[in-house]
Amino acid sequence: MAWAPDGPPLGSIGLLHGVTSSARTWWRLGPALAAAGWAVTAVDLPGHGEGPRPRDGLAIMSALAEGAVGALPDQMTVLVGHSLGAIVALEAPARYPKLAKGIVLEDPPGMADLDTALLAAGVEAEGKAAKAHRDAYWQRVRHDNPDWDDEDVEHHVASFEAADTPAIAEALRAGLYWDLPGLIAALKVPVLVIAAPVIGSSFLLEGGSALRGEDREAVRALVAEDRFVELKGGHSLHRDHSASIAALIGSFARSVA
Repeated sequence: MAWAPDGPPLGSIGLLHGVTSSARTWWRLGPALAAAGWAVTAVDLPGHGEGPRPRDGLAIMSALAEGAVGALPDQMTVLVGHSLGAIVALEAPARYPKLAKGIVLEDPPGMADLDTALLAAGVEAEGKAAKAHRDAYWQRVRHDNPDWDDEDVEHHVASFEAADTPAIAEALRAGLYWDLPGLIAALKVPVLVIAAPVIGSSFLLEGGSALRGEDREAVRALVAEDRFVELKGGHSLHRDHSASIAALIGSFARSVA
């Protein structure tokens, strides 16, 4: 998906969605950034939406990074990633150093408090529910997320329908791992982190941020104070605070352009 500004672009911005989602999750953020003057491209990660299947034999994070980069413009101003997309946004510059001048991470998940087995089980269960009983699943998502727009609910359900949830669950169970502080420390470009507050003992069960515990402390120590922004809301902050997220990304993009 792509959104173009009315006049000459200030630069280009790429958007990477999270696990089981799709490019359509950016239906408000993409147009908002385009209206502010940026050329915006959102891609489906491999195994998601209309994205390709990962190449056989390629490590899952390498496959995701490779698949994303192949659909993005060259030499972007900023690459934005949400959740798993944030990890892909960190992995990609290591392989393609000129990919972007800056990286924005929306609630990047750390491994310290992430139960990948629970996440895998949830991915499978949600995928089965969306595919087998769409209307009932739609109503449940609507009930569980009263602050979401109906279009957010529709994109969430449609993305689960389209995602290869068995393959995603298999990758999670196979030992999918990343070192979030290490990836940020290795970056050669500026980074902006936008995170939700920590709630309860598990973001999978109680909501809130997926950036928790030791990983959150380490990330805070690695980035400048004004480039770690906490917004009240859930893990999908671009649904809760689309206008604020667009403003933060735009300001950051102008600073690195």
